[in-house]
Amino acid sequence: MSFIGELVECCKGLADAPRGFPLVPRYQHIGVRRRPYGDYLVFYRVNEAAERIEVLHVFNGARDYEAILFPES
Repeated sequence: MSFIGELVECCKGLADAPRGFPLVPRYQHIGVRRRPYGDYLVFYRVNEAAERIEVLHVFNGARDYEAILFPES
């Protein structure tokens, strides 16, 4: 299986335990969670109303994700 295929399966697997990974510090109030996958981080949140997982971004773990996901206003 290709890396992309593995990553897709990883994201689909979040539905099995949507709260199985920790909330991102400082962003708990909007429900953003982070799941590591190899050298990457999958950021997602649980959408209660729609009963689904929303994958927000996938970044290489070496990136400054806070500056990209949560820029200062």
